[in-house]
Amino acid sequence: MRLLHLLCIAKISYFLLSGTELHAQVAMLDLSLEELLKVDVRIVTSEHRLENLQKIPISISSFSEKDLELRSVERIEDLQFLVPGLNHGQSSLGGAQVTLRGIGSENAAVGGDPGVAVYYDGIYHQFTHITNQKFFDIERVEVLRGPQGTLYGRNAIGGAINIINKRPTEEFDYRTKLTTGSYDQQQLEAMVNGTLMDGRILGRLSMLGEKRESFYENVSPLKKGESPDNADYLSSRGQIKLIFNQDVSVNIQGSVLRDKSIARAGLLKTDYPLEDIFQGFDLRTDPPTPIFTNYWRVNNAGKNPTIENSRQYSSNFEYETTIDKDSAAITADIDLGFADLSSLSGYTQYRVHSLEDFDVSDVVSWQFDKLEYSSASYSQELRLTSKPESPFEWISGLYYFVENADIEVAASNYTDVDATGGPVVFNVGPGKVETFSKAVFAQARIPIENKMNLTLGLRNTEDQKIGDEGIYAPNFGVVNPLTGGSITNQHDVKWNQWTGKVGLDYSYNDGTFLFLSASNAYKAGGINIGGIHDPYDPESLVTYEFGLKTLQFEKTLQINVSSHISTYKDVQVFQSGVAGTQMENAAAAQIKGLELELESKPIHGLQINLNASFINAEFTDYSSIDPLFAEEGLKDLSGNKLIRSPERKISLGTQYTWLRAAQKLTGRIDFAWMDEQYFRSYNLDQDKEEEFHVTNALLSWHDRKNFTADFWVKNIEDSDAVTNIALNGEVSGSLARSFMTPPRTFGMTIKYKL
Repeated sequence: MRLLHLLCIAKISYFLLSGTELHAQVAMLDLSLEELLKVDVRIVTSEHRLENLQKIPISISSFSEKDLELRSVERIEDLQFLVPGLNHGQSSLGGAQVTLRGIGSENAAVGGDPGVAVYYDGIYHQFTHITNQKFFDIERVEVLRGPQGTLYGRNAIGGAINIINKRPTEEFDYRTKLTTGSYDQQQLEAMVNGTLMDGRILGRLSMLGEKRESFYENVSPLKKGESPDNADYLSSRGQIKLIFNQDVSVNIQGSVLRDKSIARAGLLKTDYPLEDIFQGFDLRTDPPTPIFTNYWRVNNAGKNPTIENSRQYSSNFEYETTIDKDSAAITADIDLGFADLSSLSGYTQYRVHSLEDFDVSDVVSWQFDKLEYSSASYSQELRLTSKPESPFEWISGLYYFVENADIEVAASNYTDVDATGGPVVFNVGPGKVETFSKAVFAQARIPIENKMNLTLGLRNTEDQKIGDEGIYAPNFGVVNPLTGGSITNQHDVKWNQWTGKVGLDYSYNDGTFLFLSASNAYKAGGINIGGIHDPYDPESLVTYEFGLKTLQFEKTLQINVSSHISTYKDVQVFQSGVAGTQMENAAAAQIKGLELELESKPIHGLQINLNASFINAEFTDYSSIDPLFAEEGLKDLSGNKLIRSPERKISLGTQYTWLRAAQKLTGRIDFAWMDEQYFRSYNLDQDKEEEFHVTNALLSWHDRKNFTADFWVKNIEDSDAVTNIALNGEVSGSLARSFMTPPRTFGMTIKYKL
């Protein structure tokens, strides 16, 4: 096989360049020809220590900054086309739903928790809006698949996503990236790094700003303002690293985001409803009589333009979204001699203002007059980690998290009138949820015989949520009979849960690693703000997993395979009601799956990536009444698919690099295919998105010194893939609004590095 590789190299070299020139270029890279053929070694910190990805007993995908750039990955939404089992769908008001192996959360608002934990530099971020933001100046992204109930704990029931930013270094460095593209995209990224005081203080400053027109066109003669899904933001991050001595260092980080981009809108891909819709009670009559109206018919809405063109819509409403984020983090690393002590302190504040058209048309009906929510969270983690020379690996720690979140919503229907002749209103809030979480954890990986290790981990988590909500909707009978104002409700709920892990791993030889594990995790319960409903319970997951990681053919072929089976209990399920939404607990579900990640460098310059996943995620015990068809009564949903869990996903990437003198040219094409998936647990046709595929291509020229020019196309097919469907409340027609991936885009990125 080695001889075959050498023959292939010789043949390609003959056509591309002389043998002398090839070896000269290899020398410039300070790599041997043999090293160039090997699959890259990926170092990760998924278990809070530097480790070779091929030698840790978990399923993990890792991408460096270079990997992401060559694959045209800019945010977590793009990662779903590369990572087995990962799904991402943007939702109303700038939020998002992220799932791994069919496990996530539908409650992206105040009172709920995500099912996939997102960390920036080890600091947990509660708000799902973070998953829609673009990466910049990052070291790598790690996606841990499966429950991480010991080392991550809180809300890592489906897995965890680690975004690791680049840290300050001593060497002066300056980089800038300028992108221009379709839809009048203009994007600038810049970074400066270096020493501020010799041997003592290092600094790094980075920023990203973008402006781009909307992917959608409002064809209504009554249109107002900009269309949704544009870009208009500026994000910056500053870091100071203090080096007290060789044993103590502190990294201080602060970041600011000011985002005026209008959030991606959900559009109605069917015609407007024909039937009359219950709009509450007319309080001007005695007794009050029910109001039934079809405001599309009353306002002569005509035909929905989205049916003919999925990027067109009609609205008389001015969409608005502003997101302000301020965060700070302090990370201290102390060498105690016998172990390393790390302290991670983080503070994040979000403020969101968003307005959206309920009816997705230019009729006068329900609309938001006000929707604002905010979140301020603080976390503190202390970790004590063993040294590399310790007899066995161990880590222990303490964790604390607190969040104060507020929401206020005012919605009005200007077609119907209340008792005073004004619009029918449905107001939520001010609502407030305080969240407290604390945990203690420990994990050890102990050699039990030659080449075999035993992993034992345990974590105890205590969660508390205190909620205070108010709701005022007199036309729906939701009014305080004593005061005539809002009905208020208070909740104070607590949960305590033990989670852990038991695993075995075995190094068969230098290139083959096997692991077997049993682990569990849980996600805290929550509070249904805005519906005067009872809190919902936590959900739990137990997963058994087997994995194989191997390097073959002199490390030119890497294959990672994992199989898993999970028992999922008290599953938190999203429901839409008369005027709003709520969460309820299903009894149980089962998830079985198989995942593959393959990377090969069969000849010099050629790289092939193949990722695939198969998952069977079904309810095993769940009955519920579909609010869209309540007259049909209780339905047995056992055997139905979990939402956002396509059975099959495949991605294939091919990359080739030509070396010529002092220049390098790289071409890459990535193809991703995703099976059909459901967005409601009832699994009706209207809840389903059909299979789709997306192809990206990139051509990168590098002068091997300072300049790089990338020419790229994303979504070559111009696919209108739906990655989320959100259901309105019944009063606004129970409309299924579809959120689509961006259309075909193309452009050029110029990079300069000093």
